[in-house]
Amino acid sequence: MNREMTIEDINECIFETEEKFGLMDVTINGIKVWQALRMHYYIKISVALGVYTEPHSQDFSRKTRWKNVGSSLKSALFQNPFFSKKNIDILVLDHPRKVKVGDEYIDIYTKYFIDDLVSENKNFEVLEMPFQHKHLTQDASYRKHSDVLALLSSLIRPFIAVKVDKQTEKKLVDASVYLNQRLGTKVDFLTECSRFAKVFASRKIWIDRLLIQKRPKTMYVVTGFAYAVWIQAAKEQGIETIELQHGTMSRYYIGYSFPNSPKGSVDVFADKLYVWNDYWKNMAPYPLTDENIVIQKFQHFEQEKEKFSHIKKDPKKIVVISQGTVTQSLAKLLLENSDVLKEYTILYKLHPGEFDRWEDYEELVKFVKQKNVTIIKDEYPLYELLASSKYLIGIYSTAVYEGLEFGCKVMVADVAGIEHVKPMIDGGYFVKITDQNIEDAIKKSDENDNS
Repeated sequence: MNREMTIEDINECIFETEEKFGLMDVTINGIKVWQALRMHYYIKISVALGVYTEPHSQDFSRKTRWKNVGSSLKSALFQNPFFSKKNIDILVLDHPRKVKVGDEYIDIYTKYFIDDLVSENKNFEVLEMPFQHKHLTQDASYRKHSDVLALLSSLIRPFIAVKVDKQTEKKLVDASVYLNQRLGTKVDFLTECSRFAKVFASRKIWIDRLLIQKRPKTMYVVTGFAYAVWIQAAKEQGIETIELQHGTMSRYYIGYSFPNSPKGSVDVFADKLYVWNDYWKNMAPYPLTDENIVIQKFQHFEQEKEKFSHIKKDPKKIVVISQGTVTQSLAKLLLENSDVLKEYTILYKLHPGEFDRWEDYEELVKFVKQKNVTIIKDEYPLYELLASSKYLIGIYSTAVYEGLEFGCKVMVADVAGIEHVKPMIDGGYFVKITDQNIEDAIKKSDENDNS
């Protein structure tokens, strides 16, 4: 391919490669390693081709590494899941990223579900992963931290021998050559899958032990692709697995897209998927039968929508929803349309993963120097911004869909990732910003009855 790559190109090439070489069946050290790594490869390839940038900030300084060790040791001592009750009915693996609501940090996807479990006196525990090496939630008797599993896994990892049979080795080498020729990349599936198999295997030993100790009947997860090894381990022990929707899903969001896999055949995908409404039931080729895709309302969103329903919209306010993977492209679009946007109040809402690094984006720094532009971290609730803004500019963030629910006129930038929202553009719900012209998009959105 000589033309510029798109997210559609990358996904379709991965789908084709994994079917042609049977990658979904690749097993190393008992781990369905390709299944667990699909999302990793999607991001890695997209970044290598310049379609995306790294979505979240990471600090690898020596000071931070030592600080992280101290934090992990503290969690291992005082929030150790191995030290708590033995038998539970429900295990919840919540979203690592927490959002500040009022005076506390919560996981917006499980907060009300967990409140219900508490009020119903259910026998459960929540296992919390750190986000950027931090735990921000308030202590609770049912909340434990996963840090000890990472520490124990790192101790035994050097002693894990990776065993790759000749057939699997050939399959991974051939698949790498094929995909690299198609996309012009330099991925090495054999080396990476072997390395990750070692990591996953060292983790699974302790995950297995914890699940045997806890003996939950059901395990709920948020962002299933991040908990791939957990889901495989739970299924092997006969534990029902359920994923709670946490954001957008589409054919080109590979963590939820399995167009060539028979229903129920993906070991690292939950037994059931709870989605927010009918719209999401058919948004991606999930590896599940219809009866295993269940509607469960997004309680946090419903409550917040009601909370801010009294706010009137400012006809001259635009909220911009940042997207870590394509912030540069979005900022460039805004900068090129600065003259048009001068008559509006612009609130640029950063993704939490960008809080520490937004000043690395040259175009964004230039754009926010203008008097009518304000960078927003978590000074104001997202839903308050959506309630007060007439217009919204974004790409494929969940907040773009939520903006529509708040009555915003939604415009989406024509950059990488727009493939995710194509059904909403085709349906007339979102207006595509064509030819980098925001002025035309504003006019079209004002004329659009659906938005």
